[in-house]
Amino acid sequence: MCGEAVILVNWETEIRFTNLPKLLRGEVEAVEQPLVMDELVEEEQVPSLMGELFEEEYDYKHPKRGSIRQAVVLSIEPHQIVVDVRAKRDGIVPEGDLVRLRESELSAIEVGAEILVYVLSPQDNDGNVIVSVNMALVHQDWLRAEEFLESGEIHEGKVSNCNKGGVIVPFGRISGFVPASQLVDMPRRLSHERKMARLSEFIGETLPLKVIEVQRIRRRLIFSERVAQRQWCEQQKQQLMTSFTKARFDGASSAACAISALSLTWGAPMAWCTFPNSPGIG
Repeated sequence: MCGEAVILVNWETEIRFTNLPKLLRGEVEAVEQPLVMDELVEEEQVPSLMGELFEEEYDYKHPKRGSIRQAVVLSIEPHQIVVDVRAKRDGIVPEGDLVRLRESELSAIEVGAEILVYVLSPQDNDGNVIVSVNMALVHQDWLRAEEFLESGEIHEGKVSNCNKGGVIVPFGRISGFVPASQLVDMPRRLSHERKMARLSEFIGETLPLKVIEVQRIRRRLIFSERVAQRQWCEQQKQQLMTSFTKARFDGASSAACAISALSLTWGAPMAWCTFPNSPGIG
């Protein structure tokens, strides 16, 4: 009598004995082959509940203090704004942060709008994420300052205050500093009283400035009027020399008028700009 015995090795392999009598007599004939299950379904076709929960958990990254996140406004309440920051709990913009915003900035915030927020606290006593719109705007100003530093673009800033070292110029929500040594019209070697009196005269003036240093961690933004003037002068000098070459001025009066126009544009004497070999100038 012939028979068949099957031994399951694991979920993928079985050993099949094709002749049961020989198996009983010790004459074993075994064939190892892959296990076939008619109802086996590929894992991708039936995702497990645990896998879905893991993916959902992975999408919600835990917020970290100091990080900037894109948020969606869920509700606007009298003393706070609730936002979705892609975390387990909602983000809360507290009243103390709202009062720092300008009226135009507040009116621009609507339910459903996307805004940038700065994480102040990943979790308060109630489990909520405390965020700041104002600090996110401050962060944007630092990024803009770094762009000015890299591009070399000149910024026109209005002096708001002064101290013994120089003058203060707002740059969005952050304050930039112009050392006295970087001011064009600032005499040297003045007594403390005369120096403070002269610096106070800059308040309210708009100065062309060049960003020369940005250190966000130290909250340090340094401007220079002298470097801005030097850069402006070089640009105008190149433009003027190009005009001389193309137009071939035929007299001293044209060149003198061009230089006078440049002097009036800057509002300061052009003695620091020289144009060698210019016709009629010497």
